[in-house]
Amino acid sequence: MDIKFIFLLGVTVVLWFITRLLRKRKGLHSFMVIILSIFITLVVIETAYRFFLKKNAFTMKSNKNFGAYTGNPLTGFMIAEAGEMPVAKIARNGDTIYNTVYTLIADSGKNSIGMNHRIGYKGNNANDSAELVFLGCSITYGEGIRDSETFAYKTGELCGVPSANFGFSGFGTHQAYAIYQNKYKDYSDHKHRTFIYSFIPDHILRAKCIYPWNINDPFYELSGDSLILKGKATANSGVAKQHKIVRYLSLINSFTFITDIGTAIVSGKAAKEIQPADYDRAFTMLKNIQRSAASKQDKLVVIYWDKYKWKEADDEKILNRPLIEQKIEELKAAGVTILKASEAFDVNNNSLFIKGDGHPTAETDRLLAEKLAKLICNK
Repeated sequence: MDIKFIFLLGVTVVLWFITRLLRKRKGLHSFMVIILSIFITLVVIETAYRFFLKKNAFTMKSNKNFGAYTGNPLTGFMIAEAGEMPVAKIARNGDTIYNTVYTLIADSGKNSIGMNHRIGYKGNNANDSAELVFLGCSITYGEGIRDSETFAYKTGELCGVPSANFGFSGFGTHQAYAIYQNKYKDYSDHKHRTFIYSFIPDHILRAKCIYPWNINDPFYELSGDSLILKGKATANSGVAKQHKIVRYLSLINSFTFITDIGTAIVSGKAAKEIQPADYDRAFTMLKNIQRSAASKQDKLVVIYWDKYKWKEADDEKILNRPLIEQKIEELKAAGVTILKASEAFDVNNNSLFIKGDGHPTAETDRLLAEKLAKLICNK
């Protein structure tokens, strides 16, 4: 039983006491009876939803760091504390989906963006004149696998080059762009860098800030060929504003059935209203990174997760895959190195994805790292 459900029970008790105290004041008492009745009904629905109706439920077990998210002015959110973070994902039936440890470090250096991020490869004999910088979402982060098993770590190890892992669960193209623009675009320490961004089609939706975790993300607006940072999504995106209303209606996500229904309605509607400009937004970000990186003799590699279905969900029902393929070809023409996931491993092999979770396994990341190492450093 989590703290938010205990909070709901506590509020129910408080409302009952207030109703009792006001029993001699007919008008207020009647009003409180209505409020109490509505609240109890909602709590009953929430109880049934949590314990009997909600499907695909799981729990996360960890130390105090896990889930302790905090704001970051650049990326919207991050894990609040650096350090080792044991994490176990447990299915409703008690089966362990994964049990691992993440190590997070605080970003440092003159170009620090103040973000805690996952550790990369830092071998003693690594080539310090070069660096591999990994950008992306939970796939880049390596959700469900150990530090040394992520393709961000393995590629650095194979190449003998230090790597930095700036991927994080829930990130999209807009966070990758914000990190590059603020940490690397105007910074030079004479290192040769290769930026590796892992792109899944859903990042187009994330860059539009259509999900509830996007409400404090940086929101970019496309004006002609230029990208304009408008500020936080919650102040500049209509979708983010709707998610904020849902958050309040659910008493800061205490009523999870309200959260889930509201999220499905708001996000589903936004996904159906995707426009060509939303594709342009995400791919303009990547073209801008390429242009800037090339001017400093750096490289951009985009891993395109083609034919990849997240937990068997077919994004072709929402997104225009042919248009994405066209945009990928335009990136290639602009000088971006493209690696399709299907060129590194069998994307239809279910054993290469964590059962009950959907993220790539350590074996998948090993295969991907080997392909990347051949592309980047001929290893």
